Amino acid sequence: MALRSHTFFLAHDLLEGRGTGRRGADVAALYLASEAERIGLQGAGPGGSFFQEVPIVEATVDSARTRLALTDAGNRQEFPYGTGFIPNVGTARTLVGFGGEVVYVGSAQDVLAAPSRLPPLAGRVVLLAGMFGAEAAAADTLRTRGATGVIHLVGDDERYQLYVRSRGPSRMFLDEAAAASSFIPDIPAVIASPSLSGPCSRGSRAQARPPPGSIARSCSPASGWTSPSACPPAARLPVTSRRSSGARTPRSPTRS
Repeated sequence: MALRSHTFFLAHDLLEGRGTGRRGADVAALYLASEAERIGLQGAGPGGSFFQEVPIVEATVDSARTRLALTDAGNRQEFPYGTGFIPNVGTARTLVGFGGEVVYVGSAQDVLAAPSRLPPLAGRVVLLAGMFGAEAAAADTLRTRGATGVIHLVGDDERYQLYVRSRGPSRMFLDEAAAASSFIPDIPAVIASPSLSGPCSRGSRAQARPPPGSIARSCSPASGWTSPSACPPAARLPVTSRRSSGARTPRSPTRS
């Protein structure tokens, strides 16, 4: 019964989803700390605190200024944020504009299974079937070979809308430029809607999955994030950002 009461409170709508850096998350953290103290645990933080301050930046997409353009044989086609594409999760280093000729490389698993078969990637935008998922090391391979960014092809609109809802209108990352994320791919990336996936893959003709290097098309995603406190002015994917030191996570307690 005690476990049910804890989960009932922590899952309650009054905590507003316990979003990172939000009031509901602070209430949940305080609740967990007070319960840990009540049963005799001792905080592992400074002075016996149960909390660890985590400096974060929240970057919000400026939807009116965010665009992706495809150029093919002199024809330019623009896709708006939301209905055309969304930026994937990122950091201050990857929430930036990018561009170049488009080249298809298959899935992340394909990249890792046969890196010797990859086409030249320097200065090019990679079309990737699906997300990196557990094969996040593929992002490092693409980046070290000079790819400027990634367009994820995720399939039908139902799946695309799932990513739209899960990513939301903002992105959060550590407010530490030197800190490397353990789960966010270290390369700029956007997720394509079906309306963008088709034009990106047009060079494949009737093939369901075009062979590596078969598409020659220019891509210039986005017009910029303007995030003076987190992203450099040259980055051209518009966002606003706010810093927060109030994201609090309970430290591992020890029993006294």
